[in-house]
Amino acid sequence: MNTALIASGASSVGQRRHSTLIEWIARRAELSRDARTRRAELRHSREELAALHERRQEAARLREERFREVTFARLM
Repeated sequence: MNTALIASGASSVGQRRHSTLIEWIARRAELSRDARTRRAELRHSREELAALHERRQEAARLREERFREVTFARLM
């Protein structure tokens, strides 16, 4: 029989449970922090996408305006 796997008493079992609880709490805190970081990154990404969309719309408007100016200049 392998005695290395048998707990030596109630105190070591309790200590193991306590360290597992601490590890569990630490893991949950880490996951929570990672989730907040991901949400912040997504928020920045959405803001950057909105700014990119606005710049593209402005560029399209300016191209169309320039096209009209050139077209009218050629007609006259």
